[in-house]
Amino acid sequence: MRIVLLSIAAFGLAGCQTPPPGQGPPAASYRAIGTDPFWSLAIEGSTMRFEGVGLATLTLPRPEPRTSFNGHRYTTQRMTVDITHGACGDGMSDRVYPDTVAVTVDGRTYNGCGGH
Repeated sequence: MRIVLLSIAAFGLAGCQTPPPGQGPPAASYRAIGTDPFWSLAIEGSTMRFEGVGLATLTLPRPEPRTSFNGHRYTTQRMTVDITHGACGDGMSDRVYPDTVAVTVDGRTYNGCGGH
């Protein structure tokens, strides 16, 4: 009986593990930032929100991410978000993010870094 319970507990815990950093699609909350110009992206729950200095805020429904080479892509009519797993420095601090992010809004691309 004890072995069965331990096996069930181990199986249950294995199913709840989160993937290591840089693996799997972004979780329910994901943030990215960029400079020149300053911008930010938040992917939370069912929405994606892009904000930038001198730019109108764009909030859109979050589509399901598609797996791309070494990352993920979110595509809508007005915005595409490409997340590539690999170390990224924001150029403003010593912080290193787990992902490089490119956000294309209405044909203009903004480059930056992101992570959970």
